[in-house]
Amino acid sequence: ELQAFICGSGASQTASGSAEADALISLLFERLPSLLSFDAFRGVDLEALEALLRRTVIADTESLNTQQEVLAALARLSRLGVQRALLVSSPTHMPRCLRDASVAAARLGYEGTVLASPCGTSWTEETAVVVEPPHRPDGGASAALFGLVRRAAALAFGTTATESGRRPAEFLAAFERLLASFENRKSSTV
Repeated sequence: ELQAFICGSGASQTASGSAEADALISLLFERLPSLLSFDAFRGVDLEALEALLRRTVIADTESLNTQQEVLAALARLSRLGVQRALLVSSPTHMPRCLRDASVAAARLGYEGTVLASPCGTSWTEETAVVVEPPHRPDGGASAALFGLVRRAAALAFGTTATESGRRPAEFLAAFERLLASFENRKSSTV
């Protein structure tokens, strides 16, 4: 039987100021009746399911990143004696979740099994792009692109704003102009 249903995070907030974990839990209970529209949930006692969830759901509003979330969740599951954890996240975030879960499990000595299930939801309508680091020493253009993307992400998310003296919004505006200038060149030569 389900022993803990942990939702994170505390770092992200909704437009109304609620922590993402609290918003997810509210949405879970708000949409619970819609489960009956799925064949897999026919015959499921929704009242019993809701009671189980209300007993086991936990909002992690303290963790500020994936590493902290996974470490806190596995520590809690370990204290409860839970031997099987299921990570649910977006497909593009799942590799980082699994990496962080592996590190957290080793650090905690968690001996249970950690499974992963990417969900089909996203907070944006944009198509996700994942830029992997090169896997071979002859990465060439792939290695150069990865390095540029890594530097751009650091600037865009403000991790180097203090050193550069520029704000992320300024960087994003300049980056947008640079991309547009190359896109305009390409369309004018075609």
